[in-house]
Amino acid sequence: MGESRKRIDRSGRVRLRARGVLALLALAAAMGCVSVRYPHASTVQAEGDPWGDCSGHYREEIEDLTKTLLSMGGSADEREAGIIARVAVCHSMELANRYELTWPPLLHNMMVNAGMRQRGLCFHFTNDLIMRLHSLRMRCFEFYRAVAYKKQRGEHNCVVVTTVGGGFDDGLVLDAWRKSGKVYAVPVRDDSYPWQPRFPMR
Repeated sequence: MGESRKRIDRSGRVRLRARGVLALLALAAAMGCVSVRYPHASTVQAEGDPWGDCSGHYREEIEDLTKTLLSMGGSADEREAGIIARVAVCHSMELANRYELTWPPLLHNMMVNAGMRQRGLCFHFTNDLIMRLHSLRMRCFEFYRAVAYKKQRGEHNCVVVTTVGGGFDDGLVLDAWRKSGKVYAVPVRDDSYPWQPRFPMR
C-alpha cells in the first residue's frame, strides 16, 4: 500500500511538472520570447588581429565602455581599461550564447528554475564574468562580486569594477544579465539597485 502511494505521489509530481513546463511554454509564446544569439561574440584573438572578431563588430560598445572606465580617474590606465572593456562586452555575449539565452531575462530565469536551461541566472553571469576578468591580472583596477537585496525575493548580482584604492560606491556596475548578454554599465551610485560588495577579487 505504501509503495503504491509513493508511485502515485511520484506520478503526480511528474504530471504537475509537465503542466508547469507546458504553462511556461505557453507564457513564452504569449510574451513573444526570443532566442538570443550573438554570432560574433568570440574572445579568441585572430592571428594578426589583437582585437579578434568580436571587437570588430562591437567596437563602438567597447570604445564607449573604455571611456567610461577611464572617466573613473584615480589609477585608471588606458590600456587596461581597453582590455577590461573588450572582455566585458565580448565575454558577456559569449556567455549568453553558452547559456542558450532566451529574452526577456526573467523568462529565462523561469526556464532555468523549471529545468529547461542549465544556466543563465544573474549569479551565473556574475561568477563567470568576474573569473574571466580576474584572470587578466590587472594592476590598476579591482573587481567585486556585488549583491542587492541579499536573500530576498528580488536578489540580484553583478560585477563592480573600481580603480585600485577607489571606493566601492565610486565603482562601475557591469551587469551582463539585465540586457541578456549586452553588458549594462552604470555607476554604482546611479543604479536603481542598492549594491553591496561581497568581497574584492583583484
